[in-house]
Amino acid sequence: MLFKLKLSFQPDLWESLALTVLTLFAILNGQTTVFYVIYLFWWHELIRVLIDRVFRRPAAAAAVPDCQPESRPKPSRTAGSLILLAIYFVFIVVIFGFMSAWNTPAFPVNMQVLFFRNMFFNAALVLTIARQVAASWFQPTPQGTINVFTANIIILHISIILGGVLLFFVVNKFPAVFSPDNFRGSVIIILPFFLMRIVVYAWVLKCRGANSIRQ
Repeated sequence: MLFKLKLSFQPDLWESLALTVLTLFAILNGQTTVFYVIYLFWWHELIRVLIDRVFRRPAAAAAVPDCQPESRPKPSRTAGSLILLAIYFVFIVVIFGFMSAWNTPAFPVNMQVLFFRNMFFNAALVLTIARQVAASWFQPTPQGTINVFTANIIILHISIILGGVLLFFVVNKFPAVFSPDNFRGSVIIILPFFLMRIVVYAWVLKCRGANSIRQ
């Protein structure tokens, strides 16, 4: 059972490690902001929704549930997820991409990210697409969910709250310290997002283990 758990979590682990390395290089090159991270997490969920709809095998989707039984995504559920993500897109771009970064060093970086001119962000998207295609096609276990909430949505929700707190109470009060080209400041701001992501995925792994034991 432990061996199976390790296999089921391995793609998430390797993706997290690869994303951490990419983000570190982005920080070293002054190419990360709060918007960068939140927008990346938004893309994670959009990619999951679209690729699961295309590649998820029906038998695999019903094989092993996570926190609750989960079936193949239905058209209505997929449409609902896309509508929710569209609302999030407007909110994230307007608040984190424009309003909070206007007339700051982060604004040019945000625009590069938004229009896919940031090579580190683009590389992270390619990595996410490859991982999700492999997971949807080869893994019998769907991604961890609680009712309609996937792990990515939970991460996105927490990231928006965390990002708002960091931006308005930390970054905007010390713009020189937490500018994209300040390595230490960028690490301090970006690190909580990735630690939170690891915690959420670890919790999903625990849920999978509990369901495996019950079965």
